[in-house]
Amino acid sequence: MGYRMNVDSLNMGIIVAVLIVISILLRSYLLLKYNWVGKDVFYHLLIAKEIRKNKKLPETVNYFIFPEEYNYPPFLHVFLSLFKEKYHQKLQFMSIIFDIVTGILIFIVVVHTFNIWIAIFSTMLYFMTPISIDNSLTLGPRSIANMYMVAALFSLFYFFNTDIAIFAIFAAIFKMRIRL
Repeated sequence: MGYRMNVDSLNMGIIVAVLIVISILLRSYLLLKYNWVGKDVFYHLLIAKEIRKNKKLPETVNYFIFPEEYNYPPFLHVFLSLFKEKYHQKLQFMSIIFDIVTGILIFIVVVHTFNIWIAIFSTMLYFMTPISIDNSLTLGPRSIANMYMVAALFSLFYFFNTDIAIFAIFAAIFKMRIRL
């Protein structure tokens, strides 16, 4: 019996690993082929360049026909401003990494809550959803915020099902991180 469980666990691990590899390849293909992908990449890089140059967040963005108020969560722009421009292209993979971590988080929570098959299905559904793929391809705050949102929701789920206060604290921390 124990041997069968180990073989089943190994098979499930292989299935999950294949899902993750397919997801990484699917998300990385366009970046590797065209070098720059995404609709908002240059906006975020322009803001990061301005922060690096002026050492502060901009109040308005003057790179377009009509100036607009700067209203993005600043974490990504400040983070990008810490790196020289020659590294920005490599940092595009950061969104893919956050998206893969979100998928792994979904798998871990669902496998502990339900079963392995529902966890595999949920993870596959997340990894293959077009909006998830699109958000992970662009260097922007969406994949980071998505990871924190999923972590906050799962923390709340565990808090309501276990009454363990630490999960409520985690949910609050993750929720606050979404706006950074």
